[in-house]
Amino acid sequence: MSSIRPTAGRSVTLTGLLQTLRYRYHSFRWIAAGGAAVAVFLALNSDPQGTDPATDLSDPTNILDQERLASRLPAETRGVTIPTSSEVLTPGDYVDVHEVSTGTAVVGNVLVVEVTEDDTLIAVPTERIDTVVDSMTTGGVILVLVPRSTS
Repeated sequence: MSSIRPTAGRSVTLTGLLQTLRYRYHSFRWIAAGGAAVAVFLALNSDPQGTDPATDLSDPTNILDQERLASRLPAETRGVTIPTSSEVLTPGDYVDVHEVSTGTAVVGNVLVVEVTEDDTLIAVPTERIDTVVDSMTTGGVILVLVPRSTS
């Protein structure tokens, strides 16, 4: 018995050659993993559709949009982004933030500052930031629309 690997006789094919390299040279695994990581990195960083520079807030050159959002926050509040997939909310609405796991209200009557396709920016009072962030990381939160009185 010359080899314990199951594909010892298949080293003539490309698959057999790769399997031989994998078993004989452990560094080959690291090279293959590094190549796969580079391929994933390139795939994730490519943007075939392009981004609109006017709405790309991650771009440090787009300071005007960042200042615009910050200026829309009321005094003594901080902007917190909540992942959402709902198109119901609009900027200017008010919501209550409830924990998903218990259903209890974490903070109530907060302003919706900005709504995008994937998340909602809300203005949370400074003293409630820790509670909201903790609820988001331990079980998630849900936004409940608050009606505005007509009077």
